[in-house]
Amino acid sequence: MTIGDHKKGDEGEVQETPAFFRSFSLSQKSLDERRGTIGGSEINILAAGDPKEINELYERKVAGADLDLSTVWPVLLGYVTEEVNTEWCQYKQGIEIIDRQRVINGKKHDFMRCTLDGAVHHYKDSAAVFDAKFTMGRPMKGEEWSEVIPRLVRKYTPQLHWNGFLLSEALGRPVEYGLLSILKGGNEPTFHEIKLDPDYTKHLI
Repeated sequence: MTIGDHKKGDEGEVQETPAFFRSFSLSQKSLDERRGTIGGSEINILAAGDPKEINELYERKVAGADLDLSTVWPVLLGYVTEEVNTEWCQYKQGIEIIDRQRVINGKKHDFMRCTLDGAVHHYKDSAAVFDAKFTMGRPMKGEEWSEVIPRLVRKYTPQLHWNGFLLSEALGRPVEYGLLSILKGGNEPTFHEIKLDPDYTKHLI
């Protein structure tokens, strides 16, 4: 596939990407920045340790594989549900979620980067980083339905620590909490508060 207005179809023919999907495309500048850094969603991949996913990440970073995800269906679902998920969380939790889509580059570690879904600058005498996720929420093999959400919270915990560290650098003060709103299928989003562990953050870095 190529980055831009055209992609290769299933049989190799070049297809024009519809304007609606192009609106989700990243700029060339953003794509270049992502190639040279590790973002929050990518630290989830590294922390999970799945060889296949790590190799795919390597291909995108080093071998120049396409980073444009504007026509990847699961990614699109995340895009189009993020705003309502965030607004619902703000409404139900009585918090103000700001810094939406704020890009932060690391000061101490230049390989660190993130795009925030949001932040809460005043949360329990500290600050919090926020992330909105969409999932169909199907159990994995051998997993009970009740185990899906706890697994997803664990899956996204590295990203909250990564983004929280970068937000702390940007604010110049501690960010002690990660807030996660998970929209599962058509269900009401569930809210999860994670106390960020500085030792675990150091381990990730």
